[in-house]
Amino acid sequence: MITCIFDLRKRCFLNLKIFLVFVALFSGCKSDHGFKFSTSHILDLSKPDFFEDGYLSEIVDTSSIKKVELEFSENAAIGDINKIIEFDDKIFVFDRFYSKKVIAFDLDGNFLYQVGRQGDGLGEYSGIADFSINEYDKQIILLDGGQILAYEMGKGTYVNSKKLNFQANRLQWMEDFYAFYSTDGDYQLILTDSKFQNTMRYFKNIRHLFQPYQSFVLSPDHSLYFHLDLHDTIYKLRPELLPEPGYIIDYGTYNVTQEDWKNIKLTDFDKIPSRFAAKRITTRFFLRSDSHIYFTFMENEQLFCVIYSESSKNHLVFRNDKISNDITFSSNTDFPAVVACNKAGDFIAFSQPENPQKNFVITKFRWKDF
Repeated sequence: MITCIFDLRKRCFLNLKIFLVFVALFSGCKSDHGFKFSTSHILDLSKPDFFEDGYLSEIVDTSSIKKVELEFSENAAIGDINKIIEFDDKIFVFDRFYSKKVIAFDLDGNFLYQVGRQGDGLGEYSGIADFSINEYDKQIILLDGGQILAYEMGKGTYVNSKKLNFQANRLQWMEDFYAFYSTDGDYQLILTDSKFQNTMRYFKNIRHLFQPYQSFVLSPDHSLYFHLDLHDTIYKLRPELLPEPGYIIDYGTYNVTQEDWKNIKLTDFDKIPSRFAAKRITTRFFLRSDSHIYFTFMENEQLFCVIYSESSKNHLVFRNDKISNDITFSSNTDFPAVVACNKAGDFIAFSQPENPQKNFVITKFRWKDF
């Protein structure tokens, strides 16, 4: 009986704590977005400063550029890159749809090992949805639908696995909790403690047709951010607290939010009012270094890229097809896919050469201040 009373009080205290945080976040003076914010948290794009018909080297600090051509061999063959993480003097590359594996390279691009393998045996996976790095235990964590598998950092040797009581599409490890993004259950964001004993769920899954390319952003200062494709709010995540707004992107126009989509059935998708089709802006990638924020968004089926200086609060907006890429090893002059940021504050991009006998080129760089 004493144990039951203690557990009840503990739960009540936790519920009270969450309620107080909720009140602190959503009460008081509110902005048009529904939250009270300092201007440092609002990325103002209501009057965008466009940069067009130029070269990438005009907005990139060319002295910071480091290029790595990945080894081209049978073991290192990949068809695309869906995620990159640099850690412990290694570059981990995830190809989800073609080779369907995570490969480790050294910082010079030499092949080191493949993390696990596909199959039905112990330590094998059926299909990788995402991966993350456990920095404390120095393990690579693979997300295989309803389970996660851990492999040691040295040679990619299998360590253990853990069954989940939910299906997930994205994964991010943090010091004392895991964050998952899911499209299959009732909620899109699932947070668990490191031992999977406590689970918290947020953001009702409304079954819309859009998934973010990248749900979680781990910044160099070890802050974790989360975003949904149709939201203009980038949420900061911490254990046992409600997700709190970290940044708001003010596009200066109407932006479709989750509330709008709650009232739209998938069968009525073609009947969406014209204001939705004309004004829909979806935030795709969101990356944060120690000096700049980089993100992309879609408007009227056109991709735009944004560089935002944390110090000057200035920004540049450009269409990726209007900028010539003159900073990669490859002959491909398309704008590279900027997909990651390392602890040193470098942004990481990749591009695929036109020569089929070459592998992908990884480029690390920093944006210029403006």
